[in-house]
Amino acid sequence: MIVDDSLQILGKPLVEDKHYQISGTVKEDGQFVSRPVIALDRYSMAYRGGTVSDAATGVWKITGLPELPEKSLLVLSIDLDRETNAEVFDSVTPCLME
Repeated sequence: MIVDDSLQILGKPLVEDKHYQISGTVKEDGQFVSRPVIALDRYSMAYRGGTVSDAATGVWKITGLPELPEKSLLVLSIDLDRETNAEVFDSVTPCLME
């Protein structure tokens, strides 16, 4: 039996390497904006990932997340100028990346 660091026995993975993602769009007053977006574990508040939304489209995506329980992420979009409150989504479930 051969076992290596990638947890394979005879070429078959013991743990499937699946990657999940979350994505969305950030708007302020109906306009697309660039904002930091962070994902936290809803229960432990552990950091799960972050990015910045695109200024022209407002689109953001956090990829490479592990498989997590349903509704286990808290996602925040933060206005660094402190002119508006953070946008909060508190029951987010990652989707399997295609």
